[in-house]
Amino acid sequence: VVTWLAGRATWLHWHRNITHAFAALPVMALVSILLGSIGAKEKVRWGPAFVIALAGVISHLMLDLTNEYGIRLLLPFSGRWIHADVTPVVDIVITSILLLGIAAPAFSKIVSGEIGARGSSTAGWAVASLLLMGSWEYVRITAHTKALAMFEGHRFHGLAPRSIAAFPTQNPLVWRGLAELS
Repeated sequence: VVTWLAGRATWLHWHRNITHAFAALPVMALVSILLGSIGAKEKVRWGPAFVIALAGVISHLMLDLTNEYGIRLLLPFSGRWIHADVTPVVDIVITSILLLGIAAPAFSKIVSGEIGARGSSTAGWAVASLLLMGSWEYVRITAHTKALAMFEGHRFHGLAPRSIAAFPTQNPLVWRGLAELS
């Protein structure tokens, strides 16, 4: 957000830069704890909060790693982009699953309050969201593997590809291919 305010060129230069690298994991976890503790009703227990924030930052990096844009995970030692090409940058299904994980507990709390039932735990919704997310990523990985195999077995104007890539679309059954020919 800060680099976006400095202009498009600055934003493009810094987007998914050091903040998306292993070297910045502890810093990003601490920043998220500091931001989350603003206005907190209870005192923050730093040890558990750090572990949870670190897990959140790592999961963010892993999700970014699965898309076609990728991240530079090894900055400042290497500027190489790493990407799995499994999901599009904005995946409607992933966004829906994340929104479900946020909205369902809130909706459940409202309904429980209206009918006078005892409030249910939100942990079940978190587990369900994680399972759905894992299942969706498995579907995407399987589809990517099949797309690569299909492109690899194809001959282009009689030539076998030297290297191939498959890029996702919103539909896991439709992939864009790129082949380097000999």
